[in-house]
Amino acid sequence: MFDVSKISRRAFQVRLTSEIEETGEVKELIVNVEPPKIKMLKKIVSLMGTSRKNDDIDEACEAIRLMVSKNTEGVKVPIEFIDDLDMDEMKELMSAFFEWLNGVKNSKN
Repeated sequence: MFDVSKISRRAFQVRLTSEIEETGEVKELIVNVEPPKIKMLKKIVSLMGTSRKNDDIDEACEAIRLMVSKNTEGVKVPIEFIDDLDMDEMKELMSAFFEWLNGVKNSKN
């Protein structure tokens, strides 16, 4: 019998920073993101918009927050860490995440 609970899990390490405007202090958060369940992956993909409208940007931020909040540490990533990303960082983070997911999908356990 094939037991899916025996599959080894892999993680995608993400380092996020957020600056506190009042003090200038920079907070750092490092999480080991796990592969999302299919339901969550569909939600993440559906939230990713290609337009630059505010609603689409908000949806992209929510998609990234959902993605990094499924982590081995059990940390729900605060939105301020996502809000401090610029568009290039968002794009590169999503690209790297999906490349990693593709590698996980194509590798044998």
